[in-house]
Amino acid sequence: ADKHNVPPHRVSFDAAGIGADFGNRLESAGLPNCRAYRGGETGGAKFGNLRSAAAWVMRQRLDPDRLVQLPGGSWCKQQPFSVAPEWLKALSPEFRELRYELRGKVTQLEIKEEMVKRLKRSPDLVDALIQSFAYDD
Repeated sequence: ADKHNVPPHRVSFDAAGIGADFGNRLESAGLPNCRAYRGGETGGAKFGNLRSAAAWVMRQRLDPDRLVQLPGGSWCKQQPFSVAPEWLKALSPEFRELRYELRGKVTQLEIKEEMVKRLKRSPDLVDALIQSFAYDD
C-alpha cells in the first residue's frame, strides 16, 4: 500500500479461513479500514455471490470492445485495460477455466472446487484478480 500509494480503504484481503484475523494484522501495521472480502457474500440481484459479481466486472473490464456511457449520454469504448505479459502467462490457464451459469435470472461463477478439478490446483491468481474487482470505490 505504501509503495504504490494505495489508501487503506482500497486494500482488500480474503477474510475466509486463515485470513479471518488478517484485518487486525493490517490495522496493527498502520492500515486501518481495509476491506474484508468474502466471496460467498451476496452478489446483489443479478449474481449468486460477491465472487460471481466481481468476476463479471473483471470480465467486462477486460473486454476491449465494451462500450460505456459517458456523462451526457454518449457512448464510447472503455479505456484500455490489460494484464502485464508476465502475469498473463501465469493467469491464462486460470482465465480459460472460468465458467458461468445462469440460475434463473442470477449469474453464478462455478464453485472453486470444480475449477480445481480441471486445473489440478487452486486458481489463486485469478481469485486474487477477481477480488480486486469486488469494490468499485
